[in-house]
Amino acid sequence: MKLKIIWLLSSVFAVFVIGSLLATSHVATTTEELDRLLNLHKIENMRVGLVESIRTVQADLHLARSPIPVNLDSIIRNASHLEKASHTCAGCHHKPELMNKFYKIEKLVRDYQQALSFFITASADAERIGRLDINAVLIGEELLALTEELSLSASGKLDRMTAVTLDEIKNVRFILLITLAFTVFVSAIMSLNLIRSILTPINQLMVGTRRITEGELGHQIEIAEKTEFKELAEDFNSMSTGLKDVYLRLEQTNDELSHEMIERKQAEDQRRDLMDQLLHAKKMQAVGVLSAGISHEFNNLLQIIQGTADLMHISMDKADPAYGRVEAIQSAAQRGTNLTQQLLAFSRKMEVAPVAIDVNTRVGQAKSILEKTLPKNIKLETLIDCENCTVLVDQSSIEQILLNLALNAGDAMPDGGTLRLITRRVPASEVPATVGIASDCALIQVTDTGHGMSEETLEHIFDPFFTTKEVGAGTGLGLSVTYGIIQTFGGMILCESSPGEGTVFSIYLPLVEGSAVATVCETRPAAAQSNVGETVMMVDDEEAILSTGRDILEDAGYKVLIARSGEEALEIFKKQAGEIDIVVLDLGMPGMGGRECLIQMAQLDPTARILISTGYGIDGNEFGEVELSYMGLLPKPFRLKDLLEAVDKGLGRA
Repeated sequence: MKLKIIWLLSSVFAVFVIGSLLATSHVATTTEELDRLLNLHKIENMRVGLVESIRTVQADLHLARSPIPVNLDSIIRNASHLEKASHTCAGCHHKPELMNKFYKIEKLVRDYQQALSFFITASADAERIGRLDINAVLIGEELLALTEELSLSASGKLDRMTAVTLDEIKNVRFILLITLAFTVFVSAIMSLNLIRSILTPINQLMVGTRRITEGELGHQIEIAEKTEFKELAEDFNSMSTGLKDVYLRLEQTNDELSHEMIERKQAEDQRRDLMDQLLHAKKMQAVGVLSAGISHEFNNLLQIIQGTADLMHISMDKADPAYGRVEAIQSAAQRGTNLTQQLLAFSRKMEVAPVAIDVNTRVGQAKSILEKTLPKNIKLETLIDCENCTVLVDQSSIEQILLNLALNAGDAMPDGGTLRLITRRVPASEVPATVGIASDCALIQVTDTGHGMSEETLEHIFDPFFTTKEVGAGTGLGLSVTYGIIQTFGGMILCESSPGEGTVFSIYLPLVEGSAVATVCETRPAAAQSNVGETVMMVDDEEAILSTGRDILEDAGYKVLIARSGEEALEIFKKQAGEIDIVVLDLGMPGMGGRECLIQMAQLDPTARILISTGYGIDGNEFGEVELSYMGLLPKPFRLKDLLEAVDKGLGRA
């Protein structure tokens, strides 16, 4: 573009210079012609003056006593000028015949001057004066004639030169006008071409810029002429392509950032869930520790009740009116035992032994218990599916779950309402995905018409120690224990509720096919055998447990030693080493405790037989490298028949 602009400006300048040179040439020629024309006018003026002077002199010559000297001076002055003009014209471009006339005029002027001089100086001789007068007159007439002839020739020349000069002046003006017009025309054409060459690419650049601002990244423009604008267009195209690439990279980066943000959010949600699970686990651990401690103490109480009832049951006849009441005590103690075992299983303090149980049967049995437990203003309804619904759970788990849920439902209906227990079989295809069970399930639903719960409450109902009841009215453990029991057996519990619409608890338990359904039966202890000479040492901190245990063992023929602490047991064990055949040792005792007592007994006599009696479960690695000839487990609370069977087994009788 720079070269094009320089070329256009150079062309305009060249046209202007050529026109100026032509005009200057014509102006120079015209100036020379004007100089010549002015010279001719001067000669003509001098000729006219000379003619007038000669005529005056001629007139004076015809008159006597005329002032010839004055006119003579004029003649001489004009003649001198005419002589100079003739000399000037001699070096000019006049024709030879004209120059000869100028020379002849010069000669005649000199002769005329001489004749007049003679005439003026010859005043004494009249004849001579007359002759000189006539001679001067003749010369003057000849000079006038020659001057007139020269005047005619000069006049024609003057007219021709004037016409030529005017033509030259017109030509100069025409050339100047043509030069100016052509210069303007060429300048206009070149300016339009230049403007088009500049505006077209600028317009393309503006359109391209507008399209880029509208979001059409990567837009390309094309400029055919190889100018700076083409380079600018190439830079623009590179910039547009670069912007598109950057935008695509930004989009990709944005997508990656969005994906990363989603992943981070998911990770944060997962971390939050893990934290919630950890918090829940810690709460459940706290519940486990609490429930384990409660279960241990409760097992000791149940052991006393169970042992006493068993002793009464053995010594009573079936016809005795109190016989049925004792069996009721045994049954209640057994249910209490099952409940404590569930608590221990929930707290992972003992292993559970699930059996196949028909849900419909258990719900039917639980109805009779709930009718005696719930307030009279609550109506209890059951909708039991007749189809078989067998699940693997602990024997008392269904009753425990229903009891917890029913008590909460009763609290939600202080003014009365309806509580429904519903069971049915659910195919795997209809099991909700949130349950996480891929097989057919037994569904137990507990519904009430109570005041319902808000969404915020629903989020925490299974948290340990969470309760909406007043202080002292609830511990917040019922639903968390229920949740733990169901989780233990591979099930899931869901809750649906809204304020004023009641609550529905849905319990899903995986079904099992072809398993024998467990039944509960009460058996009386086996008849006592004769075990004279064999010694059993019972170690426990509960006096009632020691009393009932000693009675049943002594009735069976065993010799019984009593120790109320680990320290006392070690003293007896040391004093009567080799005389004690088996030790029934409670682990949960104050002081030394059963574990340390067991370890020291094993160190004193590795051949000792020890039967561990505890309300806790134990781990096989709990006692490290302790080696005994026999070590058995008798979970509390135990039936007296279980105690006899465990002792017989430890002594090798069973």
